[in-house]
Amino acid sequence: MTKANILIVEDESIVAEDIRFSLESLGYEVCEICASGEEAIKAAGKYQPDLVLMDIKIRGSLDGIETSKRIWDQYSIPIIYLTAHSDQATLERAKWTRPFGYVLKPFEERELGVTVEIALSKRPLAPKLELPALESYSELQQLLTADAESESANKLSIQLTQPQNTASQTAEQDDLMVDILDIVTLIWVQQSERPDSLISLTADDCLAYRGLKQQKSGSGARGGYEDRWRREIANRLEQLALIQIGDQTRSESLIRLSPTDSAYSWQLGPALMLAESFYAQNKRTVLFSKRLLEYDPYRQKWEKRLGRWLSFQAATLKSSPADLIETLNLPIDHKNPLRTKERFELALDTLQRDGIISSWQYLNPEPSIIGKRGWLNLWLSWPLNIALSQTQTTGQSSDTPSRAIASSERHRSFGFIKHIRAERELSQAEVAAAIGVTQAQLSRIEAGGRVQPATVAKIKTWILEQL
Repeated sequence: MTKANILIVEDESIVAEDIRFSLESLGYEVCEICASGEEAIKAAGKYQPDLVLMDIKIRGSLDGIETSKRIWDQYSIPIIYLTAHSDQATLERAKWTRPFGYVLKPFEERELGVTVEIALSKRPLAPKLELPALESYSELQQLLTADAESESANKLSIQLTQPQNTASQTAEQDDLMVDILDIVTLIWVQQSERPDSLISLTADDCLAYRGLKQQKSGSGARGGYEDRWRREIANRLEQLALIQIGDQTRSESLIRLSPTDSAYSWQLGPALMLAESFYAQNKRTVLFSKRLLEYDPYRQKWEKRLGRWLSFQAATLKSSPADLIETLNLPIDHKNPLRTKERFELALDTLQRDGIISSWQYLNPEPSIIGKRGWLNLWLSWPLNIALSQTQTTGQSSDTPSRAIASSERHRSFGFIKHIRAERELSQAEVAAAIGVTQAQLSRIEAGGRVQPATVAKIKTWILEQL
């Protein structure tokens, strides 16, 4: 297994070397030690480490919290805070950057090792992006991929209208267009100061969010993204700007789009009526997996649509294949219905593997009916339970940091254990036996169920043995 690469940000050289020694003795690699936030941001871009250990009080104009925010925004690298400061104000600021761990100095090597291992095991769940926590936004995503005759067009209070002279262009509405709308919205949510704000965006920003790699054959002295990719982004943005939303009393473009003097660069923002809705909710957001943007909009349409829609749902969803397929405008192959069932289940398995959902299962299935006359309609009605992974609404909280941390400790989730199992090629039965629980208990734990204190101690002991 490849060793994890870790960046240390600590301005006390003796402490930094002690941390390096501890990490290397635990089997990790340290790519660099930085003493300031500016150095850390450059090193994060250069090395793309798996994890950053960040002291809060460091040299330079940026403290560790602001540095962590910039590293996350630019590179989506998980952060563990490593500091002697535990005052309430510091915890409050650190909490909103969503660190993957928090270790107070002085610390023991084993404590550091457990925190790092847990953070790295949760790495497949990162990064999480933020989209507006509005039902209308979720419906807008669905509507942009719906057929013109689809009944879903009647569900959205903010309707779409398409100019007659752009029918050929808007006919290309697809999942890539929704990806671009999501990217515009999530960056706008992060950077805007008021509803009428516009933010800067380039085609390269969109391509980076979608996880595409720069090519040696791309434009630029050292390569880059291909111009045909940039043109595809520009085309979708222009289509979004042509689509009108509203009603008889008010109508405007879905996005406000203004080109800049630079090629493939814009000033833009969502329609004012959408922006005002976001601010009316105090910019409340849902966590949205960046992995969804990286799915291919054509070959992985099922994963993309299911994952998007599930991001806006409650922690546990009870539904059926029929409801999900109809809601998301996914096709049913009536000539070969088994292909539809397998494609649906593959999509859910992929979402679980990538940490977008914790688990899924049919409730009271009847496998014996598969292949018999009329089995498709029976399968479509099977009750289905989906446990979501880290899907929560964020915003202003009344909890103090200490209460929030205490609550997190009481309701600790060990869903990441399945990622450790996968890395070490261990079965669920093997890990359950090693921890000292039943396989059924471990299955519930991996699905995000509550864990008793005695079991928490067993799990920690097992994690330490894996280091």
